[in-house]
Amino acid sequence: MDLRDFLNMTIVWSIVVLWASTVKGQQTWQHSFGGFGSEQGYAVDTTSENGSIIVGASGSFGSGGGDVYLLRLDSAGEIMWSRTWGGPNVEQGRSVRTLMDGGFLIAGSSNSAPAIGYDGVLIRTDDQGNVIWYRTYGGSSWDLLYDASPALNGYILCGQSFSVNDGSGDIWLIRTDLNGDTLWTRTFPSAGIDEAICVRPTMDGGFIVAGTLDSNGENSQMVLLKYSENGGLEWSTPIGGAVAERARGVTPTADGGYVICGWSESFTPYRTMYMQKVNASGSYVWDRYTFGPEGDWEARSIIALSNGELVVAGFTMAYGAGGKDMYQWHTDAQGDFLDGRTYGGLDDEEANAIVATSDGGFLLVGSTTTFGPGPQSVFAVRNYGEPLPPDFVVINDPLPIEELVAHPQFRIAPVPCSGPFTIEAERPLVRIAVQDATGKVLYDTRMTPTDQAILDLGLAPGLYLVQAWGNDGVRLGCQRLVIAH
Repeated sequence: MDLRDFLNMTIVWSIVVLWASTVKGQQTWQHSFGGFGSEQGYAVDTTSENGSIIVGASGSFGSGGGDVYLLRLDSAGEIMWSRTWGGPNVEQGRSVRTLMDGGFLIAGSSNSAPAIGYDGVLIRTDDQGNVIWYRTYGGSSWDLLYDASPALNGYILCGQSFSVNDGSGDIWLIRTDLNGDTLWTRTFPSAGIDEAICVRPTMDGGFIVAGTLDSNGENSQMVLLKYSENGGLEWSTPIGGAVAERARGVTPTADGGYVICGWSESFTPYRTMYMQKVNASGSYVWDRYTFGPEGDWEARSIIALSNGELVVAGFTMAYGAGGKDMYQWHTDAQGDFLDGRTYGGLDDEEANAIVATSDGGFLLVGSTTTFGPGPQSVFAVRNYGEPLPPDFVVINDPLPIEELVAHPQFRIAPVPCSGPFTIEAERPLVRIAVQDATGKVLYDTRMTPTDQAILDLGLAPGLYLVQAWGNDGVRLGCQRLVIAH
């Protein structure tokens, strides 16, 4: 199989996606997913039968601290299955790709043992989300992965490493084989704290990387890096104005060029969505930024369509229902504005990723603080470049994680109760938290290790969620508490 056949089969370029007109029977929906903690959706890809796979982070479910959160949806946006992955500390998934065998490739970060600080992590699953293998990457300091893509006979990963060079934080690129074993690594050092946020294979066998130089500074700047198949740096192009920019995505275009997206503070008094096109040699072609009423905008993801048009996802505070709203920005091949749509409620909704579907639609994924059972939930919107029907109802789908609901390692008695209740655990308790049905935390305390705690919180009648942690820092699960007077 040559490179072109490989790229065509794996469909790693977004430009192969077809834009179709809206026809009868197409489904639009907006759903939130999560539990009574905080969830975030970072990435999305399509699956067979017009379904989708979402990856992010969960504070409600898993082993504790925060876990990689994987959701597979059908075409109607209903959960087919959900999985978490992680240890007792913090994990998050930042990238997901559907592979040729129907399985999934997930990139993210972990600071659970044996990690020192954070390590980058690459997870390979089957089509049911069961882990086949995982690999960690990093050194003695913090190392984070933000993206991964299939490449010929392996994968290409990118992120940020504080373990290399002078330890200040550098753009980090890793090439692996199909088992996730490292073939080579590359860094792009500069004086500031730098990061690589997005990587895509190119038709010549190399890789295009979007990143930010001095990402924590007041004069940050986007950068595009072009590497050869063997990891040789072919060119680098700094992008942006005189103040601050940050990169969030890149897409190849049919003419051999590339379009990078993110945000800029160089052109207006407020933050704007920003994108710039360069040709195959990295030279400037055009740049564009959003316009309109004052209010911050950010671009988080970009795709190119087969007709040359571009679609950018992010958020705007200038339009919408209130706070931040998901924004879907359509342009022609020259970056000139065609159309824009917002999705969201009275509080904050942000899009972190967008993918085009096989029937001509789009799927936005990010977070919501308006809709959902907890303070923040994964938010997904399926649309065809048009507003959703005015009578459309948001569906909240709390994740049924079996080990948290069916097998908690503590007990509550009596249930229901009308006053004090007792919590008994299989190991010493050091923390207890209680939330109401909206996810609001009503009680959260740490205590001297004890096998039993008696609480009288004066709660009103209703349903509550109780979570507990053992003296080793591991969450012991969650239980429903019913107060009945």
